[in-house]
Parts: sequence; C-alpha cells; structure tokens
Amino acid sequence: MIKFFRRFRQKLLTENKFSKYLLYAIGEIILVVIGILIALQINNWNENRKARKVEIITLTQLLEDFNTNKTAIKSFLEGYSRTQKNIDVILRNTGPDAQIPSPETFDTITGFGFRKAQLLYTKPNTTASLNLDQISNNQLKQLISTFSLAYENFENTEAIIEKLTLEQRKIHQKYIPLIGSEPKYKQRMFFPDTMGLLRDPQLQNVTVDKSWNINAAKYFLSYIEKHNDSIITLINNELTKFQD
Repeated sequence: MIKFFRRFRQKLLTENKFSKYLLYAIGEIILVVIGILIALQINNWNENRKARKVEIITLTQLLEDFNTNKTAIKSFLEGYSRTQKNIDVILRNTGPDAQIPSPETFDTITGFGFRKAQLLYTKPNTTASLNLDQISNNQLKQLISTFSLAYENFENTEAIIEKLTLEQRKIHQKYIPLIGSEPKYKQRMFFPDTMGLLRDPQLQNVTVDKSWNINAAKYFLSYIEKHNDSIITLINNELTKFQD
C-alpha cells in the first residue's frame, strides 16, 4: 500500500501535475492525522476501560468495608443501650440508704463491662493508604477522607467511658474480694463489704458521669452511622452507573 502511494506521487510529479500532487499530499496528511486520532481514541478508550475496572474493584472493596462498619455500629449502639440499663440498676440501688439487693440485681450492679468500638477507616493513616484518585465521584472521595474526622469526637468520649469503667472496677475491688471467684484457692478471704460498695458516693458519681458520656457516645456514633450510610449510598450509585 505504501509503495502504491509512493508510485502515485512520483507519477504526478513526472507528469507535472503539481496542483493535483498538492491536493493528494494534503489528503494523505489528513488521512495520517485521522489515523493518529483514531489510534489515540482507541488508546484512551483502553485506558478508561482499565481505570473503570480498577475503580469498580476499589468501590466493591469499600462497599464491603463500610457495610461491615454498618453492622458493627448497630452492635455497638445496642451495647451502649445495654450499658445504660446496667447504669440504671446501679443508680437505683446505690446511695446512703441503699439496701442489700437480690443476687441477680447485685450481679447486674457489678457488671462493669466495656467493649471498645472497632471500625474501618477511622484513622487518618488508613484513609491515606487508599488511592482516592481511583474514585471519580468527588463527593464520595470527600466523605471517605473525612470519615476519620467524624469518628474523632466519638473516640475521645469513648476513652472517657473506658477510664470511668476502670474507676468503677477499682471501687468495686475496695469492697469485694475477687479471689472469691477463683474456687481453686481455698484460703480464708477478706470479708466482702456489699453495703460499703453500694453506699460509696464515688461509685455513684462515677456511674452518673459514665451515664452522661454514654449518651454523648451514642449521639456521636449515630452521626457516624449517618456518615457511613451516605458513603454506602454513593458507592451503590456509582456501581449502578458502571452496570448501565
């Protein structure tokens, strides 16, 4: 084909048909330019197709992670509600006029448990490790990058709750010998002072403080839940676009 065009040009020059040769040369240049543009278009299409595949993989993984967060947040909110019930029992059975409660109630009073929340993408370094440039939706990128900031207030409140729970346990250990829960030790143990525990003003104050912070933690966690849900919605929308 190239030899054919070369011979054709030479024939035009030999026959002194310069004007036709010029038109032919321009046409040939146009064909070359069109060929280059088509090649660039195909290359761009291939690159876009590759980028789209990478974005789909990234979005699919993020959807799984934030759905995991959604399940965890629900579990932690339920846990805080159970802790509030425990706090209510403590506050109803402590004070200067407290009396010995039933064994079941006392077990509830001394259930000073705490489970720290664990969510994905709550630390700036974990978010930074994501290549957000692979995501084309700017609103989604913004929500993911600020997720750790939304978590910060909750994390600070959670640290206070953890500290207050440890204080409850320390007060409990002043009055109740823990060795009684270890049947393999048969020696005589210290006498438990149940009334001292229930009438300790510090236990009541710490528990009230914990109640306040539990309410704050639930508020912040509910906000995080909405933030998390917004991310899930946007990811689903993006994945739906790729299916069209």
